[in-house]
Amino acid sequence: MLAMTAGFLTILLWPSLPDYWVALVCCGLAILLYKTHRMSASFIAGLSICIVSTNFHFTDLKLLLTANSSIKGKIVSLPVQGKHHNRFYFELSQIEMGDLVVQTQSRVAVIWPGQHKLNQGQKLQLNVKAKPISGLFNQGSFNYQRHMLASGVIANVTVLEGKFLSQKVDFRAKSSALLSAKGEHLPAMRFIRALVIGDKREFSTSDWQVLQRTGTSHLFAISGLHLGLVCFFALLIVKPIVRIIKIEAHLALTCSLIIALAIGVFYSGLAGFSYPTIRALLMLVVASVFVALGQRIDLFRVILITLWIIGLIDPLGLLSQGLWLSILALICVVMSAQWLSTTRLKPQAAWHTVIAHWFVQLLKIQIGLAIGLSAVQLLFFGGISIVAPVANLVAVPAISFVILPASLVATLAQALGFEMLAYWLFTLANLTLEGLYFFLASLSNLTLSWQSIFVARILVVVSLSVALFITLGKLTLVRRGYFSIVAILLSSTLMISTMIDDDQNWKIDFLDVGHGNSAVIVKNNRAIIVDTGNVFGEHSTMAKSVVLPFISVAGIRDVDYIFITHMDADHSAGLVDLEGRFAKATTITNHQGQCTDRQINWQGLQIRVTQAMGLTKKSHRSENNASCLIHIAGGYGSVLFTGDIERPAEKLLMEQLDKSWHADVMQVPHHGSKTSSSRDFVSLINPKYAIVSTASFNQWHFPTPIVVNRYQRLGAQVLNTATMGQITIEMRASGPNITNYRGHRAPFWYNGDLSFGHYRR
Repeated sequence: MLAMTAGFLTILLWPSLPDYWVALVCCGLAILLYKTHRMSASFIAGLSICIVSTNFHFTDLKLLLTANSSIKGKIVSLPVQGKHHNRFYFELSQIEMGDLVVQTQSRVAVIWPGQHKLNQGQKLQLNVKAKPISGLFNQGSFNYQRHMLASGVIANVTVLEGKFLSQKVDFRAKSSALLSAKGEHLPAMRFIRALVIGDKREFSTSDWQVLQRTGTSHLFAISGLHLGLVCFFALLIVKPIVRIIKIEAHLALTCSLIIALAIGVFYSGLAGFSYPTIRALLMLVVASVFVALGQRIDLFRVILITLWIIGLIDPLGLLSQGLWLSILALICVVMSAQWLSTTRLKPQAAWHTVIAHWFVQLLKIQIGLAIGLSAVQLLFFGGISIVAPVANLVAVPAISFVILPASLVATLAQALGFEMLAYWLFTLANLTLEGLYFFLASLSNLTLSWQSIFVARILVVVSLSVALFITLGKLTLVRRGYFSIVAILLSSTLMISTMIDDDQNWKIDFLDVGHGNSAVIVKNNRAIIVDTGNVFGEHSTMAKSVVLPFISVAGIRDVDYIFITHMDADHSAGLVDLEGRFAKATTITNHQGQCTDRQINWQGLQIRVTQAMGLTKKSHRSENNASCLIHIAGGYGSVLFTGDIERPAEKLLMEQLDKSWHADVMQVPHHGSKTSSSRDFVSLINPKYAIVSTASFNQWHFPTPIVVNRYQRLGAQVLNTATMGQITIEMRASGPNITNYRGHRAPFWYNGDLSFGHYRR
């Protein structure tokens, strides 16, 4: 089982998706090795199963992508109605293409433009246009593509026309309607909905910020913690009732566990049987089987069996970030409880002694959890919450023993018609939540509540040192010596590498912001931002979702300048967000003569700013042609940002600029449009590297082949954020060093092109 699970886990590391024939070869090899090398055979068998299952998952992708399709199926999530469209997950029952009808159970993410009264459980027939799953790839950003795969989605589709096949809604949708009816009088109902049915649609941006900065966002998702509590409370109620029947003790325990798990299944149903909920439920089932069989519950075996079952049923579930966070959190809780539990209660201890004991134990677990998860927070979120132990110390008991039980019982009472009981319980949950949220908001407003990677690295090192010290106390003297030597060598290497860093080095990060531009120039942990990217959804911007998380992860202390090449939304939509975050930064735009032949010395780098002068025709005096040109040069290289200038501006600029505006790196004007990048202008700049910032599968087909060929004929290497993700160019004495997200930082198949060659515009 261990070897086969290891074979499943290789899905996390594949550089590309292996074909079926690879699985066939692996299967034959496993059969040959079974008698002599069972561990190797099991590993190869797990790999083979994983390859077959993953390829089968994409079986219907070609049908969806080759032409407009007609699909039938059921809505399997609570739809999110926005200003311009409705979004939901849709589980297909069939795909129709002319006379070809294919039965299927694939899942797609749907966008239906306009306003529509939709609900989970309804069956629809939709004429759609499908696109492959594609996401943005930057340090610190949410990996949408991997999330979609872990959620079972094979494509994104846009509805062209649709009709209802059935208006029947499921139990979760009915529960949502009941809770919505109560929401008018209960300000904290959005949190109750999240706890009862896993519905976080009404969370505001400020809500998410408070939960992130206090490390409590995990408490408002139906996870292993909530399922475990529901099953635990159910067990407490059911066990005494089962004992009344006076059946054999072991049988009574088994019956109690079955009933408790059935209630857990019901609660999972309230959450819509989302994939994270199913995985948490699976872990509880495995643990319950151990108890029912009278075996000692071993955490490692529970996790191993759970991963093995997930690998057999749905290997893509192993890509879920939430799965690994849950497992790591569980390990941290159990290990901290084992390591830090040094006191035991006497059999006849007084009630106040019992309360004090459990309070101390809870505090110890929170401290251990904070230390253990600090590295995880740093890895996934680019920082750590300093106030998380205090926040969770209050929030965990409040939610576990008051808010969650009261909300669930109130929902059940409401459904059964016990209005008065439901009213009082909802009121209790609401008042407790309002007090808890006020407490969490106060903590999140503290200056040091959230620390980015720069400070977090120090805290993680200290935390790991404490953990190492505790571990060393249980080792022999010789092993302590070995551990100490390794720690000293690693620390020395880190210090030496930091000390010998050349202070003339600088770098440019061209961020992947879809169709738009944003770049960050970094030197000595200080930065300049050029453009901010576009809006992101209906309530956010690329600055919030990409630029700020990157700055946090990169350990940048301050931003000194914010340049906006021009005021089109795809270059400037996040300006307000960045100015609010970096109040001391100087903003320079293309308006009011701010970029007319301006020169700045920034940490030894020479910055020159200009724009095309003398534009006359109305069509030439566009915002694009008024873009700032920003030239940054240091001892080790230079870069030119061109905004969206077009040929009329390029013609004038050729008269204004001389060869000193040559640049090693050039941001390709107007995202590679054929209206820009004239041969003479590109020859004047003479770049070695041409960076295109655009979206995957964009409707304008940028960059156009004629522009790409022009740069290549002139000796420039063309790099595209749509295919590479974030592109980093480090300017060093030895020359530019280029890395990108998809090719170097995370060169795995799930970050690659998921059209598999099937998509045609």
